[in-house]
Amino acid sequence: TFGGCIQRYSMDRVEQTSRCRLPSFIRQGLLGPLASIYPRVDFMPRPLRLKAFLTNLSMSQEQAYFRDMSFYFKPEAKKLLYTPDFAAQVDAVQAQRFITSHFIKNKNTDPVTRVQYVDIKSYLPEDILVKVDRMSMAHSLEVRAPILDHKVLEYAARLPSDLKLHGKESKYILKKMNSDRLPEDILYRRKQGFNVPLDSWLRGELKEMAHDALFSSRSGLKDYFNNGYVQNLWNKHQEKRENNGTPLWGLMMFGLWKRLVT
Repeated sequence: TFGGCIQRYSMDRVEQTSRCRLPSFIRQGLLGPLASIYPRVDFMPRPLRLKAFLTNLSMSQEQAYFRDMSFYFKPEAKKLLYTPDFAAQVDAVQAQRFITSHFIKNKNTDPVTRVQYVDIKSYLPEDILVKVDRMSMAHSLEVRAPILDHKVLEYAARLPSDLKLHGKESKYILKKMNSDRLPEDILYRRKQGFNVPLDSWLRGELKEMAHDALFSSRSGLKDYFNNGYVQNLWNKHQEKRENNGTPLWGLMMFGLWKRLVT
């Protein structure tokens, strides 16, 4: 609502500004091929992980957003992951059309405002809020998101993005409004995510369970996914050459779920 995801929205702004300045033949003809050969370097500092940035610059804003939000498997990875029979049954284009439809409805020239609109139409209700609702209800808790009250949301949507994402500061106007109500160490403390340590879990206490869910005959994953590709993800993760906790976790959950329903 007020631009709290500063890393995402800052990069959206940088990328779109760069797209507008670079001719399409450079973005698609040079940056696209360069991104395809640039190595994936999870162990390097974030500014040196240029693969995603170069890839996004070679795409439209809609395509780059869809790629960024494909948390488990990027579109190019799905082509390697799916078996031919499963790929024929899955219309991967439909998911991208769903995202594109929201971009079409909002053609705001400000990249942050446009992405926030798409987030509100897709990411929040289909991911963040539904998980909060399910887990809170599972523990008999009533959770409310007051900043998502429709009057607050409508007001925030009319504000220019500079009042939300101001330089390197997120939630700028919200913090200024509360500067005399809350202590500075609360207002300006570092953002804390909700990530769980999947990478270490799958190399440690959950390694045996994960391996069984991924590769045992009971999981049935071979009917849907390329076992060699999954094995490669697993090996690189265990050898700490890559951090593949998120995609492996998704496949693990699929394997465990399939056991329950078959």
